[in-house]
Amino acid sequence: MIDYEKIYDGLKKPVDFENKEWFKPKEGINKIKLLSEMSEQYMTLFNEKEIPKVRFDIEFEKRQYVWSITVGQTENSLYGQLVKLGKKLGSLVNTEITLIVRGKDKSITYTILELLDDKERLKQEYAEQELQNVESDIKDRKNVIYDARDHSENYKTEDKIETKTEEK
Repeated sequence: MIDYEKIYDGLKKPVDFENKEWFKPKEGINKIKLLSEMSEQYMTLFNEKEIPKVRFDIEFEKRQYVWSITVGQTENSLYGQLVKLGKKLGSLVNTEITLIVRGKDKSITYTILELLDDKERLKQEYAEQELQNVESDIKDRKNVIYDARDHSENYKTEDKIETKTEEK
């Protein structure tokens, strides 16, 4: 007979982050509040390779998440930027950051605006705002095109109806 009591006693207790949702920043502008310092490094297995990671408790859009970040090797990596920000501020607890995410899949770049000098920061913010304006403009134009199509089909239908009526 299986001793479930013994097996259960041998199970690890859940860590507090296991009950939270995991965060993945979306492409564009992400306003994030770091609620904790980064965790100690831990290893995850991905494609049979061990990858070092760290975790943060964060707040994004008024919800709390756990954010796992790969330990990068350069100052420009997301990890490197967070370490640089921690060095600059002395602590990351309750720090609000503006994270710009560009690209998809393996070609994603991250920029923490708070680390840029004022001139570079303004350029980045302007570029991101312009990108959002262009995306919004494209969406608006598509809506106008769809509206125009709907109206043109209605007019054609009305014209046909009037023509048929006149013929009778």
